[in-house]
Amino acid sequence: PAYKERFLKNYAETKNLSDTFNKTFTEQHFDAVLVLWWSANYGNALTNYALYSALDNMGLRLLALDNVCIAPSDNFLEFSKKHYNLSSDYFPQGAVGYISECSDNFIVGSDQVWNAEFSIMLGHNGYFQLKFLPDGKNMISYGSSFGQAANAVEQRHYAYYKRLYDRFNHVSLREKNGADAMKTVFGIDAEYVLDPVFLLTKKEYGELSKDVIIPEKKPYILTYIINPSPKKNEYLRKLSEKLGMEIINILDAEPVRTEQNMTAFDIGIKKPKLSPEEFAAYFRDCDYVVTDSYHGTCFSVIFEKKFTAFVNRQSDRFRTFLEFEELKSRILGTVPEEIPAEVMAEINYTPVNAKLEKMREDSIAYLRKALKL
Repeated sequence: PAYKERFLKNYAETKNLSDTFNKTFTEQHFDAVLVLWWSANYGNALTNYALYSALDNMGLRLLALDNVCIAPSDNFLEFSKKHYNLSSDYFPQGAVGYISECSDNFIVGSDQVWNAEFSIMLGHNGYFQLKFLPDGKNMISYGSSFGQAANAVEQRHYAYYKRLYDRFNHVSLREKNGADAMKTVFGIDAEYVLDPVFLLTKKEYGELSKDVIIPEKKPYILTYIINPSPKKNEYLRKLSEKLGMEIINILDAEPVRTEQNMTAFDIGIKKPKLSPEEFAAYFRDCDYVVTDSYHGTCFSVIFEKKFTAFVNRQSDRFRTFLEFEELKSRILGTVPEEIPAEVMAEINYTPVNAKLEKMREDSIAYLRKALKL
C-alpha cells in the first residue's frame, strides 16, 4: 500500500501494533472527502474530475474515496491515480472508522448517485447517503441526481431514505425537477446547481488535454453516440456528405457497449478505450458534434461547437440546455430524414457563456457556503 513506509516508520518508533495503527491512520486530515460514483464512462470521469478540481482551486486538501464501496477501473484507473488523492493511498480497505474521522466535511458527488435502481444494485447500503458516517459531520451533496425524478425512491424504502437525507446539512441536485422532487417527496429544501462539468472552463479542459495530439486529419465531425441506430448512421452519412468531412466515432467506454458499438457504426473511424484527456481533446479539435449523450452535449457547449443532440430516454437532464434560446434548435427528439437547416447554423455562444458563468458563480458560492469558506 502507498502508506507502507509511513506505517513501518511509525512501528519502528512505537514497537506496538495497536499504537502504530492509530498513529498512521489518525494523523491524516483533509478539508473535505468526496464520495464519488466511479464507472467506465467518460462523462462520469470528467464529472468527478471537474468537481474535485473546482474544490482544489479553493485551496482545499481533498480525499476521494476509492476503497469503501466503489473504485475506479479499466482505463479510468490511471486517470484517477494521476489526478486525485485517493483514500487507498492513506487508509486500509473499508476503514470507515478512520476515514470518518479524517475530515469534518463529506461531499457526495454528482451523477445518478441517488437513482433508486443504483440503490437496489448496492443492496440499499446507504453509501451515497453517507450512512457510514456518524452524526455531527457536515454532510453535503453537490449536483446529485435521481436520474429521473420518478426514480427518487421505492415507496417501501421511503422511511429509510428519508432518515438518511434528513441528516444532510446542504442538499443540491443538478436538475431542477430533481430539486423539486427532493422537496415534494422528502420535504427537504434543495438547491439547483450546475452539473459539475460546467464548473471548469474551456480553457481548463484545454489545459487537461494539452498534451494530446489528435492523429486524424482535420476537419472532422465527432460523434459520441451511446445508442446507435440505422437512422443515426444515415444522418451521419448525409451530414458527412454535406460538410465534406470525415467522421470519428468515440465509442461508449462501457465494455459491453464498446463491443456492441464496434459493429453498430457503419461509417467513420471508431475510437474505443480513450483516456478522459483524449476524450476532451477530440471535442477540442472537432468542427461539428453529433451525440445522444447528455455529457456529449455538455462538452459540445463547453468547447463552443456546432452540434446535433438527440434526446435519449433520460431527457430530464437535457432540459438545462432548453433554457438557452440559442441551443433549443440543436436538441432533437427524433432523428430527421434530412439535415435541418437550424443545426447547420453558427451558434452565438456569447449569451450562452454569460449565463453559464453566472450559474457557475452561483454554484461555486453554494460550495463555499456549505464548506464555510
